[in-house]
Parts: sequence; C-alpha cells; structure tokens
Amino acid sequence: MNELISIVIPAYNAAAFIAKTLDTILAQTYQNFEVVIINDGSKDNTLEIIEAYAEKDSRIRVFSQENGGVSAARNTALTKIRGEYISYIDADDSVPPTALADLIALMDDDVDFVVGSHNEVRIGKIPHLETPRVFRADELEERFRQFDPVIWWPWGKLLRTSIIKENHLTYDTNITFGEDHIFNLLYGKHIKGKVVVTDKIVYNYHYIRGGLCSKYYPNMNELQKYVYYKIEDFFGGHEQTPYEIRVHYSGAYLKGLVDYYAAWLPFGKAVEKVRESFEMYGDIIDSHTIQHHFSQEQFAFYQQGDYKALTKDYILKNPKKTVLRKGRRQVRRTLELGQKIFLKRK
Repeated sequence: MNELISIVIPAYNAAAFIAKTLDTILAQTYQNFEVVIINDGSKDNTLEIIEAYAEKDSRIRVFSQENGGVSAARNTALTKIRGEYISYIDADDSVPPTALADLIALMDDDVDFVVGSHNEVRIGKIPHLETPRVFRADELEERFRQFDPVIWWPWGKLLRTSIIKENHLTYDTNITFGEDHIFNLLYGKHIKGKVVVTDKIVYNYHYIRGGLCSKYYPNMNELQKYVYYKIEDFFGGHEQTPYEIRVHYSGAYLKGLVDYYAAWLPFGKAVEKVRESFEMYGDIIDSHTIQHHFSQEQFAFYQQGDYKALTKDYILKNPKKTVLRKGRRQVRRTLELGQKIFLKRK
C-alpha cells in the first residue's frame, strides 16, 4: 500500500518540542504522508519553527488560527487534510521510525480502524502493549468493554478519512477532557469494516511534559458524566444500553472520581467533591451499582450520607490510587518544573 497518510498536529506554544517531533516524522520509513499543523494561537515561536520546516519540505502544511483549544484545532485540520488515512500526533511527542509503516500494513480493504501500542517515555521507555486482536464492526457493542479501553487516546491510530467526512464527524468543543475518546466512539459507531489492534509500538508518549493529565479539573465529575452519556449514545440511548454496561461504566467513573479528588485535594475538600459527585450521579446509578464498586462498609456510609467516613475508608483501602498517586503527581510536577527551567536556560 502506498496511500497518502495525513498526519494532524495541533500546536500551541510547542516551540520547545515540535522540532524533535517533526524530525521523527520525517525519518519515517513510510514516506507518503503530509503533515497538517494547526498553529492554535501560539504565543511563543512555534509558528516560526514550523514555517521553517514547511519551507524545506512541501509535505508540511501550516495553518494558523486564534487559540480555540485542541478540539477546534483538530476540526480545522479535518477540513484541510488530503490523505486517504489520518493519524494524530501531539506536538510534544514522537514516533518510532516504522510507526506509519506498521499502521498502514494492517489497513486492508476490510479494515477501517488500526490501533497501535505505545511507549510512555518517563525515565526510559515503559511499553504499553495492547493485546493483538480483531473486532468486527457488528460485534463492537457485544465486545464493548474490550474495545473501549483501546480508543481513549487520539494518537497511535490510523483512521479512514472518508468515514470521517461522509459522516461529518468532528471533535466535541463543549468538553476539554475526554474529547478524543468521544470522537473515537463516534468513529467506531460509523465503521463497517474491522478494528485491528496490534502490539507494535507506533507512538512515544512523553509523560513529563505537562498536558491535560497534569492539570486539575474541579468539574471532573461533570466531564466524566458527559463522557458516560456519550457511551450510552454509542448504544442508541439509555434504554438501549445494556444494564451491565451501565453498571460498569457509571460505577467505574464514580469510583474514579473518588480516586481523583482524594489524590488532588486536601481531605476536607475531597470529601465535599465526593459528596457532590455521588449526588450528581444519582440519576444514573442505583444501589446495585454502588454495592458492585464499593465495599460493604462504604455502601453503608453512603446510605447514612456519611461521605467523610466513606472517603476515609476508601483512601485507607486504596492507598495506591489516592495518597500514593498524590505523591507521584507531586514528583511529576517537580520534574516538569525542572524541565521548564532547563529549557529556558538552553
């Protein structure tokens, strides 16, 4: 296969990293690609750097717009791409030399979606290997709990441009967390061919570079509930969503919020956000769901409305997801700060 691949890069204040990102793209063994970079209102010299690359290589196309966020930038890119396939790369990450070749090798006529594995680049590289498997389009609902976890990220994948354009798919600009997951759910709903998942590493996610995961979202409970509703939309609505799916995802998201707020906030504030989250999820969870995801003691505290005791008990029984996670986050923020100081001195 030698079809054109459109690589989309949203870029906002990416001057410190984007040159290295582009260098890894230009070093690909598969060379039939275009790079569509959307300069999303950068205030540093990102535009100067990417325009210099574009002058040297006509495959690199640069477009600028006022800052509108990563989803708006990707939506702009969708109106500019010319390739038969599309792949996303973040401006501060990198790709192995055979990334595009490995992805397109799996894109047969009956395949619409290729999902690769990735490295988490921390100190060294930590492989995140997917289990190789194939999903037929007509079994995605039945195997949703296996399919969904491999589509949380926008990168490390290959999609058909025709499916996106024919169905007028765009990124949801109403949300700033999980929008890539939502887009991939939409895309999966419209495919007719197979989804192929590979254990080949096609992406390097650079962990110590800030980004969305290192930012605190006070309204994370609202954001997660929004994503949950999109999962129900995948099945055609609340009534069409299997009860097992509703129990699993509503409860998992609620439990994840306890993890999240306990890891980010002082105990007292965490208790208030946990209370708020349980109340907010009251219309999508039932007692069975809470019993399924929380301990008997925590369920009893929930029934009593004692969220302080519930949160305390949860933290004591889940230290890795709460207090230890808080410690790891603090280490990461220290490393990010050190990185910024180092880059300024260069």
